[in-house]
Amino acid sequence: MNIEEIVKRFNEQNVEVIKQNIRLNQRVTLLEQKIIELQKESFELKLENERLKRKKQSRKVKKKTSNISVYIDNDQSTKQEKHAREKRSCANKPVNYALPNVKSKLRKGDPFTFGNEQ
Repeated sequence: MNIEEIVKRFNEQNVEVIKQNIRLNQRVTLLEQKIIELQKESFELKLENERLKRKKQSRKVKKKTSNISVYIDNDQSTKQEKHAREKRSCANKPVNYALPNVKSKLRKGDPFTFGNEQ
């Protein structure tokens, strides 16, 4: 082996290493660009989620409230006006009452309870 062959081999290997480095650098730049795009996209999605949450909160139907002015007599006999917020309740809602147990003391004198006739 003479020196010229060794130098020639070294140069060939060096050229291949340089080509591989160039390819790797290109891949790294592509991946960095993808990372930047994904970061932007995630930031936009977070903003959009916050907007949607705000819209949902504003869409919620609130119960109707009324301002009622109430006059309160104090010991000094001065009238103060106080605004009280009251929720309007629906008067048309049916009320379900649970009947007491058959052996309950509440039903002992009940003529419609079977087996407890006196």
